[in-house]
Amino acid sequence: MASRKPRVLLAGPYPHPGTMEGTFGRILTTMETSPFLGPHVDFVPLRKTIPADGSLPKRFILDIIRTIRALPQRPDAMHIIMQRRRSLVRELPMLMAARLANVKIIMDIRAGSLQGDLDSPETPTYQKQMTVKAFRMADHMVMECASDVRYVRERFGIEGVYLPNIIKKSQFDSLKPAMLPPRKNEPLKLVYTGRFIKEKGINEVLDALELLSLKGHKVEFHLVGAGDDGVLLTRIKRFVEAPPEGIRVVDHGFVDVKALYSLLSASHVFIMPTTWPGEGHSYSLNEAMANGLGLILSPWLHLPDLVPEGGVNVADAASPHSIAASIEEYILHPERLHKAGGLNRQRVKESYLDEARYPKLLELYRQAIRS
Repeated sequence: MASRKPRVLLAGPYPHPGTMEGTFGRILTTMETSPFLGPHVDFVPLRKTIPADGSLPKRFILDIIRTIRALPQRPDAMHIIMQRRRSLVRELPMLMAARLANVKIIMDIRAGSLQGDLDSPETPTYQKQMTVKAFRMADHMVMECASDVRYVRERFGIEGVYLPNIIKKSQFDSLKPAMLPPRKNEPLKLVYTGRFIKEKGINEVLDALELLSLKGHKVEFHLVGAGDDGVLLTRIKRFVEAPPEGIRVVDHGFVDVKALYSLLSASHVFIMPTTWPGEGHSYSLNEAMANGLGLILSPWLHLPDLVPEGGVNVADAASPHSIAASIEEYILHPERLHKAGGLNRQRVKESYLDEARYPKLLELYRQAIRS
């Protein structure tokens, strides 16, 4: 007799165009549609609220109601996507409801570095306490950063499972990798995708472009995403309308996945000199690597676990001169850019595809049936 499929409440912010939750929605959709996971699991979608659903008190009540209404479907487990400290206040009651119904809890930490968040003096003490309380309610923990798994084991004595942000093998195989290096007389094309915030180094990249213009280099900088920092947005607009000589800046705003991948494959380098202490395994980084781009990044906590040696030029996020030097190195040494793109795409193939990672997650679901 064949064993039955595990029934899993998949709780997270499902796709909502124009917000950060779209990234998480793509993660959820990948889980549901991957041939290495979806056909073997009876997923029950549990849509967590998003800012568009109203005030925090309203969202708090809605999340509890939706969880209680889903529990009569008798799930074996609830796999809940935790956006680190952004939504713990709403998620703790969801965890409690699942626990009271004897549903196993698989807590999935996304949206950045858990260690960076808990060790940061900027994180309020009550947030840290709530995070640890949530840990204690989980039967299993899943984390996007390998060093977070080690951190939680050593600091809290809790075993976790490493599950990096995933790209479907079928999607990976269909990609047309970037053409590296640029053709003769073609400008180097940089791309950034994500939130337009100062912590992602956008100002410093613009400063670096001014330095490169003075040296006669031709560079394009493509930005995909949005933000609400008026000063930063005004500066981006100024560069779009009146860039330095030899420089082109394009603000694409939000684009759909098809347009995003088309833009990535037409670019050469993904650039993100971040200073955000919570930087983890960026989904944007995954997509850039899958498209075979070179990388210019700052040395954040998890970087050594994420990218291969030779796949990235590391720059000082606070120094436009350092960023400009990293860009110029790819211009002057195109063979290094070509090698970096190949190494990065190979890392995704070996480590970040659904066929390599989802079988272990499936085993967690099956444990929920057996226990």
